[in-house]
Amino acid sequence: MGAWFDEFAYADEPTESFVEKLALLTDATHPVDKRIEEATTRVKAAETLRHGLHAVQTMLKNVTSLPEDERNFDEDDIESLAKVTEKALAWIDEKEAAQVRRIIHVFLFLIFYFFF
Repeated sequence: MGAWFDEFAYADEPTESFVEKLALLTDATHPVDKRIEEATTRVKAAETLRHGLHAVQTMLKNVTSLPEDERNFDEDDIESLAKVTEKALAWIDEKEAAQVRRIIHVFLFLIFYFFF
């Protein structure tokens, strides 16, 4: 980028040339920007999912504490929802652990790449 700046810093280049260079730079950084956006969105989505699943678990506890004639769900529905909720919580835990392992792997790779 320094060579490009030195090349055009004092030249009488038309605006279109700078717009083209900006487009090239934007295209080059787009994948990085997308990864940053995805990482931020993923964390928020995981927190929202986990919060919702915990709310479902709380609702199930409240429903099971009611007498059977006052429940809106039968036992099969409650058991099915409890299993799906547990499975989803296990899935999100597994995916978050995989993300942490990946971050550690990349970090260690960068350390060895730059220092050894």
